[in-house]
Amino acid sequence: MGSPSKTKRNLEIYELRKRGITFQKIANYYGISVERVRQIYRSEKFKNEELDKNDIALCMELSNRTINCLRRSDIKTKDYLVELLNDKNGAGVYGIGENGILEIEKFVGFEIDSKKAKVS
Repeated sequence: MGSPSKTKRNLEIYELRKRGITFQKIANYYGISVERVRQIYRSEKFKNEELDKNDIALCMELSNRTINCLRRSDIKTKDYLVELLNDKNGAGVYGIGENGILEIEKFVGFEIDSKKAKVS
């Protein structure tokens, strides 16, 4: 995960954009490109709006790469992730790297069957 200052900055960017501040003004304020502001906003929007609000911890404890892999596998809650990993016939989590597997194991509290995580 990012440093606390970047995490705070990213949340501030999300909040500013929600208030109607343009990407350009936000980029100028933080000294980053407009495209980077868009990327940060999209990531924060997913974390704050698209995940199940009961499982917002999902985005707070995992890296963006791991969250994106879970999203591509249509996994939006911790409960669903655990259910999927426990289902012997269920689909896997695709595109997860070795670090992602370690993150998920720490997050769910048990070792993942290697067949459930399709390492990229």
